[in-house]
Amino acid sequence: MVFGVLEILFGAMCWLMVPMALMAMAASAHRTGAPATRVVVPGIVVYGLMGTVFISLGIGSILARRWARALWVCASGCWLAAGILATPLMVYVALVQMPRSLDAAGPTTPAVAVYVIQALTLGMMLLFYLVIPGALFWFYSRPNVKRTCEVRDLKERWTDRCPLPVLTLSLVSALGGVFMVLVTPFFRAFPFFGVFVTGVGAVVLMLIYGALMLAVAWGLYRLRMAAWWAWLATLVLMGISSAVTLWQTDLAILYGQMGMQPEVVARASMLGSTATLWGTFCVVPWLAWGLYVRRYLPKAAPQAT
Repeated sequence: MVFGVLEILFGAMCWLMVPMALMAMAASAHRTGAPATRVVVPGIVVYGLMGTVFISLGIGSILARRWARALWVCASGCWLAAGILATPLMVYVALVQMPRSLDAAGPTTPAVAVYVIQALTLGMMLLFYLVIPGALFWFYSRPNVKRTCEVRDLKERWTDRCPLPVLTLSLVSALGGVFMVLVTPFFRAFPFFGVFVTGVGAVVLMLIYGALMLAVAWGLYRLRMAAWWAWLATLVLMGISSAVTLWQTDLAILYGQMGMQPEVVARASMLGSTATLWGTFCVVPWLAWGLYVRRYLPKAAPQAT
């Protein structure tokens, strides 16, 4: 119940970020004459989804529902894994790129202020990317929590029909598909094997990719081996496509093609090949997880209907 209340409060905080993002878009429109739609709207979508998920799972946690515990194990595990992978990049940004940005803004920033800003930035990043997901994963993975939900919720839930590792892969694929479809109207470029497809072609590719991810997610949940092969092929092809495109060009060019604001393009340019290298590396553990999930499909597939 305590974790459920905290999750509802965190979800409410996520929803409060939506009007703040709208105010930021209005301020950008007042300053530049054009609203930062392509930057703000995806953020609004993310915060809205996060708020809805946290509040829904918080209520489910208070009621000790099986589906809430299972979804928290999946979500917090992915959140924690992403935080562990992102930690080197976060440290690099805070300790290397941030002082450079402050120096570029002007040499008047005191050294103590720089240290304080770095410490606060690292502290907040570690809190939201490691501490919070780590606590959630530790709590909901405990056997007594699982047993409590089984005792208080005797009805079989939809999360019980799929092994948690497969369910995790399915949910991430579904989330990626939904997000891709939702943000399609706001992006104008798609990296595709060394080139940037723009205009209608980019929209078509993004919609196809989003629909494919949704179909793969459903097939994985139904424990279909064909869906796993489709997921593997899509991951490999999209990974190669993105790597080839971004290693030949600059991340800032992609953001510029997408219609991002100049300040966002400037930040991407500062990161340079670091972000590209990190993004390419992140495909490896995700591929390893998918290969690990493969062992659950032959055992469970004959039971699926």
